[in-house]
Amino acid sequence: ASISSVTDVGVNSKTYDGSSTATLNGAGTINGMVNGDSLTFSAATAVFNDKNAGSKTVSVNGIVLGGADAGNYTLGNATASGSGTITAKTLTLSSIADKVYDGSSKASFSQGVLNGLVGSEVLDISGSGSYADKNAGIGKAFTVNAATLADAGSGVSAGLASNYVLATPSGVTGTVSICSSWPKTPAS
Repeated sequence: ASISSVTDVGVNSKTYDGSSTATLNGAGTINGMVNGDSLTFSAATAVFNDKNAGSKTVSVNGIVLGGADAGNYTLGNATASGSGTITAKTLTLSSIADKVYDGSSKASFSQGVLNGLVGSEVLDISGSGSYADKNAGIGKAFTVNAATLADAGSGVSAGLASNYVLATPSGVTGTVSICSSWPKTPAS
């Protein structure tokens, strides 16, 4: 008997990892199988249409039949497609760029240390929040009120913010440096 195709191929979702490699979950429709027979299938390759986060089409190639009754069948088409999702990878923020003492506990930041980026990818981060107090100090606890990821880098280090999500920041630290000069007279 002939199997015309395998359709509706099931694909496991994955977290963004910088690759387009997909993993099949074994689900699918084997078209032309005689009722009561036992067939499975596997594939040599399964690839998302791109590596970025989102709902994707998956190309499946090198399909081969398996199972107890596989010897009774030929496969007409060894390619198929399916759909799957690449979810954004969660990053954490551990510290922010230093601030010079200005008499306020509030701060805006345009740099920070992001943990969990894939490979050599880079991203920009900016946001705002406040220190526990207004005083100068090193490694001071910082509460983030708002933060935004942005695309950065080029070539192999290019990072797309849409491939990542920032975990609710906790345990973030920063430094408030001592002001080295202060106006002696008010500006006129």
